[in-house]
This record gives sequence, C-alpha cells and structure tokens, in this order.
Amino acid sequence: MKPVKVYLDQIPIEQVGGVSRQVLFAPSVTGNRHLKMCMTTLPPGYVSAPHRHLGEEITFALSGKAVITVEGIEYSLERNDAFLVPPGIIHPIRVIGPDPYKVLSVYCDDCCLLAHPIQGSGLSDPNNRG
Repeated sequence: MKPVKVYLDQIPIEQVGGVSRQVLFAPSVTGNRHLKMCMTTLPPGYVSAPHRHLGEEITFALSGKAVITVEGIEYSLERNDAFLVPPGIIHPIRVIGPDPYKVLSVYCDDCCLLAHPIQGSGLSDPNNRG
C-alpha cells in the first residue's frame, strides 16, 4: 500500500436525513486495510439510533455540542473534545444546543478487523481464516 493524501473539498458529501458525511478514508474508498475516517455534521436536535462498531471509535469534536451515552452514562462533547468508545458498545448520540455538531470520527466497519478476537468484547473478525 502507498501513502494516500485526500483533500476534504474534493470529497463528495453524503446526505441522509439531515446528516452530512464525507468519507476521507475507508477500505472501500481508498484501499486502506482497516480504518474509516469520516467528517460528519449532525443538525441541531438530531438523535442517532443506538449503534455499535466492531472496533473502537475515536472522535474529535470540531464544533457544536452533543451528548453520547455509553453504558448508561452520558458524556458531554464539545469543540476540541476527543472521545473513545470501546468495541461493541452501543452508543447513541444526540445534538444539544442551537448549532450543528461537527465531528471527525475514526472507526472500523467495512473491514477485516483483526486476526484475533478483541479481548473482552466477545467480537472477532468474521473473515479470519487462521
């Protein structure tokens, strides 16, 4: 694999239900092996469906405010906050305040995750042949 440089202003914007997303890197887009990186903007009042990822999700808030719920605990997120969600944990998010919530997220969804089970998660790579 060779290094890949992308330009945010040249990446298509996906629009779904008021949410806009730009996929900067993903195995299906840039050919990298594991991680997906997205720039996502959630509108004021948005509430996500509860969801989970096979691996960790790391986020960095660029603007706006949101609350993410992880294992029954609410965490407030705003500009310059970074947050890590453990693998396999359900985590809905809701936008609070009058401004959209803009976040950079890195996670693993459309990839062959790991060669071994994720310790303590009960999850493993379904494509593992070894």
